[in-house]
Amino acid sequence: MHFAELDGKIIGLYFAANWYPKCEAFTPVLAAAYQQLKARGAGFEVVLVSCDEDRPSFERFHRTMPWPAVPFGDLRCKKRLSGRFQVEGIPRLVVLAPDGEVVHPDAADLVHRYGEGAFPCGGGDVADAAEAPFLAWRLNVVAPAPAPAPAFAVWPERAGLFQYN
Repeated sequence: MHFAELDGKIIGLYFAANWYPKCEAFTPVLAAAYQQLKARGAGFEVVLVSCDEDRPSFERFHRTMPWPAVPFGDLRCKKRLSGRFQVEGIPRLVVLAPDGEVVHPDAADLVHRYGEGAFPCGGGDVADAAEAPFLAWRLNVVAPAPAPAPAFAVWPERAGLFQYN
């Protein structure tokens, strides 16, 4: 996947590792919600930021996911993302607007509880006021809008992070 394919989309940075049981339990829930949203044409993409300790574990875990990943060997990128979003525990799903603004700092619990219903286009009706910042964001289910030019100023390293084979 190349950066251009992420342009104009809401991005969920999924911090996880295969060795942690909570990640193993959450990944299929996120994958099901992701596939349902993609089937509806939502402008949404997930990117794995692996916390695995070796390449075979990373590859085995990533094969269970329908989304791209930050390359295993790109430790600088993983450190920068973990630091930038203050990741201290996993699983963690940081949801970013197309301009790089944080929509929700950790939506993993919402997705675990509500699946695709955690997303406005998923048909869910979650009334918890504490969840309003995430649920108020509207995924573009018709066609992704182009990202505004300031997106690169907000998150300049984004352009080269998500290229992998």
